[in-house]
Amino acid sequence: MFKKTITAEFAFDSAHFLPNYLGKCSHIHGHRWRAIVTITGDVNVLGSQEGMILDFTEFKRKLKELENELDHKLLITENSISDELFNLLKEHNFVIKEFPFVTTAENMAEWIFDVLQDGHYNLHVVSVTLYETPNNSATYSKEED
Repeated sequence: MFKKTITAEFAFDSAHFLPNYLGKCSHIHGHRWRAIVTITGDVNVLGSQEGMILDFTEFKRKLKELENELDHKLLITENSISDELFNLLKEHNFVIKEFPFVTTAENMAEWIFDVLQDGHYNLHVVSVTLYETPNNSATYSKEED
């Protein structure tokens, strides 16, 4: 069975580090992340969006909202830095976003997928491919039942 999909992307700049990693990525470093999101859904048969799954303007608005949540933030694993350092960074106006997982590209792709599926965004996501560099990406998708 064939399904119709649409794809859009967004990008954000953020820093992170991988606690307990044995290598350079254990140090704070930044990325220009690029997320490619594919969704599916029923094609509208009436109205101004006839023939569309979702108007690209609306799709891009939703992605921009998520982009703003991640852009120019320090993405960290919960409890991966001391309370003293956390408070010091906050005092110096660092914007920190904590996650209950290590912020690898694989985990971040899954998180983006899940967030876009939730009630607020309410998208039927097929896949999320997240580039942490121009040449390295991770893809998360779920198989349909």
